Amino acid sequence: MTSPASDTLESMNTYVSDIVGKAVTGTFDTMFGREVAHTGDAGAPPKAGEISSHVSLTQGAALNVDFSFHFDADLLHRIAEETYPEQARKIPMQMICEDMACAIANVVGSRVKAFLNGRGYDLSMDIPAVGEIDAARDAARQQHSSLSFRCVPEGQDNAVRVKIHLQEKRA
Repeated sequence: MTSPASDTLESMNTYVSDIVGKAVTGTFDTMFGREVAHTGDAGAPPKAGEISSHVSLTQGAALNVDFSFHFDADLLHRIAEETYPEQARKIPMQMICEDMACAIANVVGSRVKAFLNGRGYDLSMDIPAVGEIDAARDAARQQHSSLSFRCVPEGQDNAVRVKIHLQEKRA
């Protein structure tokens, strides 16, 4: 097992990005029977009408790993109508889609947490929430990455985007 002290932020960012890519594709397949494919880095800013969620992993004041998820609203609406037809008639569609966005953040965050804790970290995870994560950060060593996913059946690029922000506060 590798110790956390031997991980650099750059190497950590690489394997966290890999886990996120696999977790997003697996989650869409398992939860919704939808194929999404990782298409590379996501450079596009959030679009109006996107549904966003976020979750953070923390290890005290030493390490933060923040995830922001951005979903095409039409994609989540279609999935909600197919997957939860009874609920879609009773609950506002926006609430269903926001719940789905948070559920995806929960699954992905949990997988990353399990992996990193298996490497010797002691991370805790907050409850996923709707919206963007607060971007204000204090001075620390940081790594960022963004992933983009295409919804294969619809051929829709940037259907899902994930921003990853790692912040190490250790000396």
